[in-house]
Amino acid sequence: RAAAGLRLVFVLAYRPAETTGGGLGIERLPNFEEIVLDRLDDADAAEVVASKLEQVLGHGEPPSEELVSLVTERADGNPLYIEELVSYIAGRNIDSHDRTAMRNLHLPESLHALVLSRIDTVAEDARRSMKVASVIGRVFEAPVLPGAYPDLGPLDDVLGHLETLRAADLVALDREADLAYLFKHVITQEVAYESMPFSVRSMLHGRVGAYIEAQDPEGGDRQLDLLAHHYWFGDDDAKKREYLGRAADAARDAYANTAAIDYYSRLIPMLDGTERASAALSLAEVLQLTGEIARAEQIVLQARDLAVAARDERTLAKCDHSLAESARRLGRFDDAAKRLLAARNRFEALGDEAGVATALQVTGTVNAQRGNLAAARASYQEGLEIRERLGDVSGVAALTNNLGIVAQHEGDLDLAREFGLRALELYTRLGDRRRICSCEINLAWMDAQAGRNDEALRHGEDAIRMAREVGDRLNLAIAQNNMGDALRDLGRLDEAGRAYGTAVEAYRDLGDTGPLMALLEDVAVLAALRTQHADAFMLVGAADALRTALGSPRPAAAETSLTERLAASRGALGDTAAEEARQAGAAISPAEAVDLALASAGAGHG
Repeated sequence: RAAAGLRLVFVLAYRPAETTGGGLGIERLPNFEEIVLDRLDDADAAEVVASKLEQVLGHGEPPSEELVSLVTERADGNPLYIEELVSYIAGRNIDSHDRTAMRNLHLPESLHALVLSRIDTVAEDARRSMKVASVIGRVFEAPVLPGAYPDLGPLDDVLGHLETLRAADLVALDREADLAYLFKHVITQEVAYESMPFSVRSMLHGRVGAYIEAQDPEGGDRQLDLLAHHYWFGDDDAKKREYLGRAADAARDAYANTAAIDYYSRLIPMLDGTERASAALSLAEVLQLTGEIARAEQIVLQARDLAVAARDERTLAKCDHSLAESARRLGRFDDAAKRLLAARNRFEALGDEAGVATALQVTGTVNAQRGNLAAARASYQEGLEIRERLGDVSGVAALTNNLGIVAQHEGDLDLAREFGLRALELYTRLGDRRRICSCEINLAWMDAQAGRNDEALRHGEDAIRMAREVGDRLNLAIAQNNMGDALRDLGRLDEAGRAYGTAVEAYRDLGDTGPLMALLEDVAVLAALRTQHADAFMLVGAADALRTALGSPRPAAAETSLTERLAASRGALGDTAAEEARQAGAAISPAEAVDLALASAGAGHG
């Protein structure tokens, strides 16, 4: 994710899939481009035939026309199929120039059958080692084979088996230092793997998992993904649950969001009651980060039902808090406030001060978004006192950051920056990248409002980089928005428009209307600078309507700033035309407002 802002290219080879990106999810990343490698044409296929024949025979005898024709027709441009056919035919000691022998040659009907027939040519003990290796993966270390399956014999015997497989061109030595081998092709591994009954594969996965776990002095922490993989395909349900849960938590904490979502999604159906609800809350936390708010909300509603059935007040409180956060992100502030009050009451009844502080923090944010800055400050301050009493540095940093936002809205720019820098210092000490990103976003906004645009750009660039690193789509959009402010005020209008356009699209895709209303006002100022005077007032009208619908009035300082910035456009249009444009903007739908913002942001560049 971070590569989008760097002079860096990743080249990833993957097998064809039904969807773009090989089914890996990478097509959603910035700057992704797929280059499809088509099948080889006849001329290229003939070159592969000649090259492979030289490798197999050890001399440069050119292939016969009969061999080339037979192989290229059967392989249909698949390079692995071509190589396997040449190896198969050469292994039959047939003179490829003998037309009768070539016509009478019986070839396996598919690549899978061909590879299987090649595997069947090696001795039984080598085949058994190959099958165990196929469970480990395409790359495997030789000591793991007898360690996981002692029936293969001692390591020296296994190394002999692998040498047999090397001679048959089925595996290759990958790293001599640690005796790591590589299957010639992933299909070779798959064929060996699929040749075993499901019950045998499950048994071997369990044994490989147990061996890896026993070799890790840290109890599996170093190999969580690998252990989760093997136990998932094994038959020990307790181990499945343990390592799916541990791998999911580790992925969440490392912001490996796609992996975390996958692990939690597989884990949750294996759990019951409050354990299931707890895992669902963890999944919802990741989904909120990645912007899948509606899905997060549905998952937590189901978890809440489980908590009600179990009469688990603590989990109920956590569910209400998570539902409040989802409602807030979707602009349902009344719903969020009710959920937060219920969560706070439960946390207080349980004597859970940390839970109370968490509810107070989001309550403060809801109040701030509704324009009630005094209530927001009071909630934040009360939560801060609890966090300080608990010695919770992360919580103190979060609420300090929030108090800076309130101070900025109230027009106290010096106090706002003081809070922002203090929060950044605390989060930097903790190494919390996502929260550092939030601080950088706020500092970029504060500096842009104060006219320190070069500083705002620096903070904005850092925020964009970190938001990409942790996969936080909302913070990335907010950071782009703030970058647009700084670029606009530096007179770099086309760059500002591109930054705003990216932010508008993200808010639209996330369904996050709270930040959108302020962004419409930012784009209105850009439109005014481009002398798109009527569009500027239409955008302000659209922001007015959105604020009314959300119950979030414009802060007084923001109202004053907006009036000043649009004064030239009002003068150009006249009061009557300006108000007519503003009323016209208030009448359009949110979707039309987004389209207008995108058009205004994109004006001036192709």
